[in-house]
Amino acid sequence: MAKFKKYLNEFVSAVGKISLFNENFGKMLFAVCMSQVVDKYFSPSIRMGSNEIRYRLSVLLISPSRSGKGQATKVAKEFLTACDIPWTKTTQFTDAGMVGSIDRDIAKLASVMMSKGNIKPEQLDLDPVIPGDLKTYRTIFFDEAKSLVVPNKWTQNIYEILQEALDDPGMVRKKLADKYPIAYETNVSIIATTYYLKNFHQTLMEQGFFQRILVLVEQMTPERRKELNDALCMDWSSDVDKTLLELQDLASRILADVHESERKFQEKDIKNIQTTIEAQKAVKSLVGSHLQYMRTNFSGSDLEVLMPFTTGSIEKIWKLGAISAVLDGRQQITALDVANAKEIVGLYLNSIMNEILANVELKTTQREKYESKILQLLKVSQAGGIAKTDLYRVAQEKMSLDYNRVVNIVRRMIDNGILLVNKEKGAKGRPKEYISANPSGGELKA
Repeated sequence: MAKFKKYLNEFVSAVGKISLFNENFGKMLFAVCMSQVVDKYFSPSIRMGSNEIRYRLSVLLISPSRSGKGQATKVAKEFLTACDIPWTKTTQFTDAGMVGSIDRDIAKLASVMMSKGNIKPEQLDLDPVIPGDLKTYRTIFFDEAKSLVVPNKWTQNIYEILQEALDDPGMVRKKLADKYPIAYETNVSIIATTYYLKNFHQTLMEQGFFQRILVLVEQMTPERRKELNDALCMDWSSDVDKTLLELQDLASRILADVHESERKFQEKDIKNIQTTIEAQKAVKSLVGSHLQYMRTNFSGSDLEVLMPFTTGSIEKIWKLGAISAVLDGRQQITALDVANAKEIVGLYLNSIMNEILANVELKTTQREKYESKILQLLKVSQAGGIAKTDLYRVAQEKMSLDYNRVVNIVRRMIDNGILLVNKEKGAKGRPKEYISANPSGGELKA
């Protein structure tokens, strides 16, 4: 078994001993933790054509409240500590905390020294910038990251900062109220968690940020909730101290493998880890299969939203594949390494597709409900139907919808053959339109 798979299984097993039913979370956490370990201790980058990329990954984990997210991330924190990867946690994104601030006293002193003409700005050994968490730490656990999922007046600011921070190379740039801008490189990864929010699909459709990170959305059925409750009542947990010792041993073995690969690359003066033709074909096949599934099951604006996620997944596959190659001491990413990345990328893309699909089903259910009410109104009308203007007025009153919404619903039903339009001459010779139900029922179209 490839070491990537072996170590993944051990990490997920550790998660399972501390947090029930969060195996998929464990897999995502392993991916991000490993990306940080390789990024810190392995200097060669990944060569993709003319581009070089590093290994950092980030993730947003979404699940219902009280499902064990916090317990699962404890395993990641212990692992990162064992690998000497500095991390912190936060529940609130603020410019001062995440980006940094300006030491006003130093800024004032620097300004005075330069105004006297005694020193040039580039010679000044005074830096008024106090870096924030994006500079100080390699991993930030963003607990209860509702602000990433539910748009508010600060959300766009968060996206703009994080998008650049998570790019290759990572950069933080922000002009605060002071005249000194904050700018520095960062090697940060984000592990964000939040409870499930029904409108997440809307944020997915509007924000490109989620194409840059891994996303996992987990639901919990009533049956699974009962299993969790029953286990907690019976004090299910295993020996936590033993699990943490096993985790430290895992970290030690992983570090040894990464250091050994670094030594081999340095000895041969190899600057990049390359991709093989077989690996490229495997990536093409993997991404192509997901795209084909999307084209088969989605259409219109939903398909438009989904397709960029397949493009964004390509870089993630190469990063995971490179991590797999480094652990096995290979100098090239092979088809085996791509296969090792398949499960994690599949979890990511399936989460995105399921969110959009749930929204499509919700829209379909809501539409069917409105159409059923229109048909009920027509049942009490005369055999020839009801005047279109009267139908609009009555439907607006009975369904508590605005006029334009009612018009659109009726037009759709006419286009789909659910309703029929009969034109008759009115008293003044003008044609009057009457709406009636189609006895054959018509066809419901998305």
